[in-house]
Amino acid sequence: MTKFFIYIFLIVVFPLKSFAQNYNDALFAYRNVLKLAFVANDNSPLTAEDTANLRYFEPDETYVVRAKVQLIKRGKIMPFNTSSNKIKYYKPYARLDFEVNGKPQVLVLYEAQQLKKQKAYKHYLFLPFYDLTNYEQTYGMGRYLELDKRNIVDGTLVIDFNKAYNPYCAYKGGYSCPIPPKENTLSVSILAGEQTYPHPELNSVD
Repeated sequence: MTKFFIYIFLIVVFPLKSFAQNYNDALFAYRNVLKLAFVANDNSPLTAEDTANLRYFEPDETYVVRAKVQLIKRGKIMPFNTSSNKIKYYKPYARLDFEVNGKPQVLVLYEAQQLKKQKAYKHYLFLPFYDLTNYEQTYGMGRYLELDKRNIVDGTLVIDFNKAYNPYCAYKGGYSCPIPPKENTLSVSILAGEQTYPHPELNSVD
């Protein structure tokens, strides 16, 4: 268990508008909490100075969507490849059907088997995905969202792609980041959430 994921999951539980009066202010407050989480985590790939280089799309409520949730009652535990070639295990939890800019989309939501026995992660759900921005505006190996089972209401769940964030591997090597399954590929560009980390040291001039 890392401090980074504890921070993320705790704030996922609460609607953004609980942090501030309007959506944009709330999202900026959310992102600031994530920066603090990087600093608090001893295993973080980023220092406090590095977090100044994090880049995001402008807030856009177009990418806050309500999905229809179809629970997967007999889902089989699946091995996910990772960036370090280690295997992590996830169980399909639900199919999410929704629209982005009028185009139907489907993603599968997962339970992390390594975490589900820990009390802090009892309600934790993992949503890794690709979209058409990968390798251009966003990290090529996809992005992640954290969701909460308790936020499923009347068979629906709000997905806020403005909260999409990069795995640690987007910043530095040596981490074991789950690679999203190909079936979790969206047919649209998600111009929301975290963009590619710029790696300023690669652009420096001696």
